[in-house]
Amino acid sequence: MNTLLRRRVPRRDDVPHGAQSHDDGRAGSGRDRSLVLVAFVPGGAAAACALAVSLLVLLTAGGGLGGLPGAVGAMWLVLHQAPVYIGDLQLGALPLLPTALLAAAVAAYAHRSIAADDPPLRHLSVIGAAAGGPAVITVVAVLLIDDASATMPVTTIGAVPSVLIVAAVHAVAAAVGIGFGATRRYTVEWGLPESVRPVLRAAAVALGALLAAGAVLVVLGLLTGWTRVQDGFAAEPSAVGAIGLLLLSVLYLPNMAIGGAAVLVGTVAHVGAADFSLFAVTPGPAPALPVLGVLPTAPISPLWAAALVVPAAIAVWCAAVSGVRGRTLADQARYVVSVAAVSAAGALLLGYLAGGTVGIFDPFGVDAPMFALAVLGWNAAAGAVVLLLRGRVPVPAWPTGRMPGRWRTRRTVDGADAVPADEDPAGGGTDDDGDPEDAAEGSATATAGEEAVDGPSGSGRPPSPTGDDGEGLS
Repeated sequence: MNTLLRRRVPRRDDVPHGAQSHDDGRAGSGRDRSLVLVAFVPGGAAAACALAVSLLVLLTAGGGLGGLPGAVGAMWLVLHQAPVYIGDLQLGALPLLPTALLAAAVAAYAHRSIAADDPPLRHLSVIGAAAGGPAVITVVAVLLIDDASATMPVTTIGAVPSVLIVAAVHAVAAAVGIGFGATRRYTVEWGLPESVRPVLRAAAVALGALLAAGAVLVVLGLLTGWTRVQDGFAAEPSAVGAIGLLLLSVLYLPNMAIGGAAVLVGTVAHVGAADFSLFAVTPGPAPALPVLGVLPTAPISPLWAAALVVPAAIAVWCAAVSGVRGRTLADQARYVVSVAAVSAAGALLLGYLAGGTVGIFDPFGVDAPMFALAVLGWNAAAGAVVLLLRGRVPVPAWPTGRMPGRWRTRRTVDGADAVPADEDPAGGGTDDDGDPEDAAEGSATATAGEEAVDGPSGSGRPPSPTGDDGEGLS
């Protein structure tokens, strides 16, 4: 699969400069070929993986290959978060790890198939192709499941909803991949505020740090509940079954991390009739999955409420590192609210994706709206604190040499605002397309600009008032 995804996709800028007009037809055919590749290479690789996994499961289970077509179709839908029914029981809370890997592959492939200066219609066609190919495969998968209904008790939620879910996964992933290369271009063309990219970056950092803290909470829960984890594996007598439970537990780890993040911010995680939060635990039955040994089976100490300091510290730290941008207080307040709103939107989406119904366990997951509101509140409050303390508390940001390049800032002469280095046309680094030649040209321009301000070495002129440093709270 990796070999297929690394194949060179024809791009518009692959046509040599100065090519004659009679080469336009050949270039057009190359673009058409790239659309076909975008439509079917990632989806075909995913279908091949679904076939391999289904074949392995059926062979190890010893049930014969009669139900292979239906199993492949069901595996394809599960890979895209499309719920399926096993008998009368719905399987809606599906593992996020394979879906995340698939989305990352689609985004990378779409990114390689475009150039930032391609016409918008070209970008839309790539997104459409990325969604259209898997939609066709989904129609085939639904037909396979319907044909195998006599041998396998698996049904779908319907052909149209299944196709729409699969197409949405691929379309969003392709749009994200294109956005990585063309965000700056569309920000300028559509007249969007210059703070759009910093807002998206800061929100991603805040939400990612919170999910990392949720993953740490899950690891701590697994260590403290190791006996329950062992009991989950002991329920399966065969080694093959134990390996299957281990793999399934790994695939559900992102779901568990989202649940841990939701608990950390003060909301509740549900497993059927059982509820879990930092303030109270209502034990209850849970699916026989070893990773669910993280769930406590007895009331917890009230001291666990002190863990609320974790999301507060994460929100303040992210706001301090990412900085508060804007020349006026109103602009800075809008920036803080925007970061909090984007983080909350991401939390809402993740909350819905991580949950659902698992057989008789309904609901299974987190309360997505409450999770989003909690993330909104924590990030808005942290941004307000950083905004109020800005310039009053001398808390330094990361050292510039150790800070990720895209987080480094360049102050204006009056010190009123801080602009990231990657937003400065004269700044170094890589451009949106990752072209090092453009980055080298930007670096040379920046060097020439610094010499023009500072003067030659030993000229006796005072140094330039500009420089690179971290945003921090100052």
